[in-house]
Amino acid sequence: MATLADDLLGLIASGEYSGGQWLREGVLAERLGVSRTPVRDALRELAALSVVELVPHRGARIREHSFSDIEQIYRARARVEPAVVADAVPRLERGHLEQLKIISARMHTLAHDPSRRAELSRLNNAFHRIFLDAAGNRALAASARHLVTPLLVAHVFAAYSSEALARSLMHHDELILAAEAGDAEWAEAIMTAHILSGLQGHRAARAAAEEERSGDPAGTPPALG
Repeated sequence: MATLADDLLGLIASGEYSGGQWLREGVLAERLGVSRTPVRDALRELAALSVVELVPHRGARIREHSFSDIEQIYRARARVEPAVVADAVPRLERGHLEQLKIISARMHTLAHDPSRRAELSRLNNAFHRIFLDAAGNRALAASARHLVTPLLVAHVFAAYSSEALARSLMHHDELILAAEAGDAEWAEAIMTAHILSGLQGHRAARAAAEEERSGDPAGTPPALG
């Protein structure tokens, strides 16, 4: 079930609010139909996930990430998260595998509806979190959690083409197969490809956006996100 923090993250990822913008509790409370207290709690959750920063006496501001920041985050993920997955695979139980299959099935169901991209990103986070939670190396898993910034993931899913989304879901399906086989090396390789594919997609989306702003559609790559 989506939480208020999920709903707020969806608004940010959809472009309703932009990087560097201040989020006012009263305005959000009125828009979301709740009191200020749950909004304050949701903002604390998003601050813990590096989506917003809380500034004393000023409120919450959406974090901004430069293209260089995103490159560094994805490259760090490509080194850390696959190692966590390899560590987690031998520890996965039947219940974990069933959860992975349920999440994957739900994502496939939503994949053809562009309006459900925010929900897809939440499900994606839940899919990855199963591996992070099962890992035995807690320090390594904590490092991976710090790098999996929900806002960046949400933006990636919002920009995916249907082909890029299908490729991402295919990686998830293959991760499940590797996990069922208990093959940590296979799972590690898939996760590396999965993250690097996301990085390449982000580059393509950025290039397409720059071409569109320049008014020259020639040679514009597909917006993969």
